[in-house]
Amino acid sequence: MKKPILTALMLFGATYMYAQFSMDGELRPRTEMRTGTKNSLSNADDESVISTTQRTRLNMNYKTDVYSMKVSLQDVRTWGSKSTMDKGSENFLDLHEAWAEVNLMNNISLKGGRQEVNLDDQRIMGAVGWAQQARSHDMGLLKYNGSFTAHLGFAFNQDNTVGGSYETMNYLWMHKDFNMFKVSALRLRKDDLVTLGGRISGEVNSVKVNLNYYTQEIDGGDLGASLVGIDGGYKISDKVNLGFGYEIQSGKDAENLAFNPVFGTNHKFNGHMDYFYVGNHGNSVGLDDKFFSIGYKMDKLKFKMTYHIFNAVSEIQNENGDIFDGDLGTEIDLALIYPFAEGVTFSLIHAIYSPTESMQELRGGDLDGTNSYSYFEVSIKPKFLN
Repeated sequence: MKKPILTALMLFGATYMYAQFSMDGELRPRTEMRTGTKNSLSNADDESVISTTQRTRLNMNYKTDVYSMKVSLQDVRTWGSKSTMDKGSENFLDLHEAWAEVNLMNNISLKGGRQEVNLDDQRIMGAVGWAQQARSHDMGLLKYNGSFTAHLGFAFNQDNTVGGSYETMNYLWMHKDFNMFKVSALRLRKDDLVTLGGRISGEVNSVKVNLNYYTQEIDGGDLGASLVGIDGGYKISDKVNLGFGYEIQSGKDAENLAFNPVFGTNHKFNGHMDYFYVGNHGNSVGLDDKFFSIGYKMDKLKFKMTYHIFNAVSEIQNENGDIFDGDLGTEIDLALIYPFAEGVTFSLIHAIYSPTESMQELRGGDLDGTNSYSYFEVSIKPKFLN
């Protein structure tokens, strides 16, 4: 009699334990073909660069009524970068996330450790999930989730010498949902750069509209910077939808700072060729980006085409004093997304950029060269334990 009871108790305990613990993963290889992109226009005789990178993740989550915890192990590598008989001389393994969140009282919790931060549309703060390595911060976060949501984040890395990092960072983000629209406000400080602004999202006559407005200043400085953006969409039918947008980021001149998107997921904005604000275009002439898109859905297959028109905000002038017009070219982005099965998605992207003399002055390269970017990606996300 005791044995069946003991077995039942063990099964109950195991069920309870696994109800608190979940584990999932990700395997994401992506083959890219680049001609030009990011830092320079291509030259007429440039050959395309083809490479395959892969992100592999193992995510473990544990949750109780008092606290929750997550550990995310990540390996990012380029195919062929290690010998077929490698002895482990290089370490690609990384701790992408490792945090715990404690419920202090009703609606208030404290989260600490290495963690991703995604706010609103990720224009100013995002995890840059498209990049294989993505972004995470070592920080503390005090959260309130009641009649409104508020996050107070803080990080301090004394004598930090890591490139792309910071010594101090703190932010206050507040968000409120109303009946017809949503409002967010953000104050972010990264070292001596202060960003202040917010976002409003709503729907008017079946047209979804989002407004972004942010200002920036260097603490103790006289110059400021700004970002103003509007984007939206209209669903024509269950299969077809239209999108539109306009964004302007200030450039460096006698009266303005060049706007810095700080921790934004910048590949999401300003074209997939990544000529603007993806590790580049900082402290430069700013950007005026007008774009529109059309999307089509056929069963599970999704197609989207986006057209960008780029212009400089500040004057473009070379060392000889020659002034160029602000036309920075146009870009067409094409995307095919196919969710093949639960947890398996295929993505095919192709982008074409048409340059100008002004862009050549900024980035170098050849106007007769081909500037394009394509990639094929497979994303597999298994759920090992729910």
